[in-house]
Amino acid sequence: MKKQLISQALESHLSELVSMSDQIYDFAEPGMEEIQSSRLLTEYLKAKGFEVECGIAGLPTAFRAVYEQGSGGPSFGFLEEYDAIKDIGHACGHHMQGPSVIGAALALCDVCGEEPYKIVIYGTPAEETIGGKIIMKEKGCFQDIDIALMMHAAPNTCVDVRCMALECYYVTFHGVESHAAMSPHKGKSAFDSALLSFQGIEFLREHLLEDSRMHYTILDACGPSNIVPGRAKAEYTLRSYSTDYLENVIVPRFQDI
Repeated sequence: MKKQLISQALESHLSELVSMSDQIYDFAEPGMEEIQSSRLLTEYLKAKGFEVECGIAGLPTAFRAVYEQGSGGPSFGFLEEYDAIKDIGHACGHHMQGPSVIGAALALCDVCGEEPYKIVIYGTPAEETIGGKIIMKEKGCFQDIDIALMMHAAPNTCVDVRCMALECYYVTFHGVESHAAMSPHKGKSAFDSALLSFQGIEFLREHLLEDSRMHYTILDACGPSNIVPGRAKAEYTLRSYSTDYLENVIVPRFQDI
């Protein structure tokens, strides 16, 4: 019965929400560049009676939208992402998040009747890159809500019961540059150092809990194949379902590598 009530509340907004999702998909704006996506969402929220503040926490494409009825009621927080992956597009389904979150908020408005409540929608940019939510939290956002809710695209309808802690590292390796054909013996390859670190991570993988995750990639090999590179840049992402295990086991072993 409750599910049917919510579905009915969504029905009148559905075509507009789907249209917004399609537009954000076509915008395909990467983190900190979600200008059109953010504007589309905030203009829609203003039209629905929300008070909107743009550019919060020093992030041009972040926003806070508030709708309140009465006083003293619960404060529901909804978080939405809308950034695409650079040069790829919306492979992670973030084009659906904003419209879906707004749909949930509007449905809540419809089913609450005359009860007092407050809805706060936070637009959280750059999830795929710098992690807009982290910056927003550090600058005082999310203190005005009793609960934070969000959604993410998935192959089936489900509820996430836990999240993964994450640490990301950007490492620059320094060596000695030389010509790979004429004087390779004079060089010390920074790129080889990065490759050795990748191999070290693969050896480490066997000795960690099975739900640990470690990823890596080369950001810049700093030269063509006929140069022994004197500098190389790599990125590493470490994850675990336990923050304690990540900080006290995985990270120290990674740093040893």
